[in-house]
Amino acid sequence: MFQLRIEDKIFTKTEDFLSDSSFQEAWAKATIEFCGQWLSGEKEFKLKTSGSTGKPKLISVTRGQMEASAKGTQNFLGTTYRTRIWNCLNPEFIAGKMNLVRAMVWGCSIYCEKPSNNPLEKSSDFLPTFTTLVPMQIDSLLSAPGKLSGLQHILIGGAPTDQNLRNKIAESRIPAWQTFGMTETVSHFAMARITPFPLKYHVLPGTEIGVSDQDTLWVKSPMSNMESIQSNDVVNVVSPTEFYWIGRSDFVVNSGGIKLHPEELESKIQSILGKDFKNRFFLFGRKDPKLGERLCMLIEDSEGEVNIEQTFQTIKDSLGSIQSPKKVFFLSEFEETQSGKLNRKATIARLEKS
Repeated sequence: MFQLRIEDKIFTKTEDFLSDSSFQEAWAKATIEFCGQWLSGEKEFKLKTSGSTGKPKLISVTRGQMEASAKGTQNFLGTTYRTRIWNCLNPEFIAGKMNLVRAMVWGCSIYCEKPSNNPLEKSSDFLPTFTTLVPMQIDSLLSAPGKLSGLQHILIGGAPTDQNLRNKIAESRIPAWQTFGMTETVSHFAMARITPFPLKYHVLPGTEIGVSDQDTLWVKSPMSNMESIQSNDVVNVVSPTEFYWIGRSDFVVNSGGIKLHPEELESKIQSILGKDFKNRFFLFGRKDPKLGERLCMLIEDSEGEVNIEQTFQTIKDSLGSIQSPKKVFFLSEFEETQSGKLNRKATIARLEKS
């Protein structure tokens, strides 16, 4: 039976959600309001996109799309009404909303707490078996592994996990999956079990995939009302239900006629530099009169601790001159979207102004 818990208050019936006014925090009010709408039979919902590749916008999705997403995840993982969901994501965005939908569709219990980068700070007698986290949250929890005990399914989304984090997850042997999707597909439509190796994504039941002439992924699924949605993700499809992600086509750097995929190279660089290199970084292209674009690296470093000559040489020795950044820049702090993702375009714009 569906049951929602916030702090020590428990909600079960439709009228519980429609009459409650005891919580003032925006996340709690949004949680209660959405569940009340769903249980009252609402057929269409407005969702915020994350804004990772452009300005955040509102889109409409149907109840049927959200139900299809919840059932697809259930069929893939084998969850049941006995599953206990723990939600520490913002319910105003798709990932947080979908945890609520899953609980209502699966008919199980869910515990919701304030979204934060360091979740499960408060002790609780609620023992979850399922949760959805962003990379920063799982990284925090890995330093206190006792908090993860009992979890049977951990979905990680919002942004790709870097190589160091994948290594830590694999070493801990926790049952974690990297998800793949977008707001337009009502959360994820594919998942990859996290290992130290390149992640192979498996699509949810009923999902069709393919690539355009530019090798960018299109997807057709029950979550999209079986409409084909074209993405900007460059992928390598290895079977009708499996693919490897390479990077975003809008981030590709064309340097001297050679197409370089920043996300793919970032993963390699993270592996080369090792777990002791803790600064966030990313690669991007800058106009160059000879190459068309040159590959550059931007490092988040507020205290000037990075030994740039050593870092640059280590990368070049491993990747060679073509795949190595030609210049390195620093910023004290990167820009992020409202949902906490790295905002590459805004960060580069900030660099240009500095």
